[in-house]
Amino acid sequence: MTPAASRVKAQAFYQAKMTDAFQEAHRVLRDDGPLTVMFTHKKQDAWEALFTSLIKAGFTITATWPVKTES
Repeated sequence: MTPAASRVKAQAFYQAKMTDAFQEAHRVLRDDGPLTVMFTHKKQDAWEALFTSLIKAGFTITATWPVKTES
């Protein structure tokens, strides 16, 4: 398998597992229960995977608060 193909496969696996985790959180939360996620990553692709996983799991993103934690 080429490095590019491995990267695509790894990204798909990562997003699928995030979606699974958020689907379980959605299942067990009350209908009016908020979900707070702390996510730290520099790459735009990772943020896109996070947002996609949350939406696929049934959540609606209503706000984000960037926090500068490291320089």
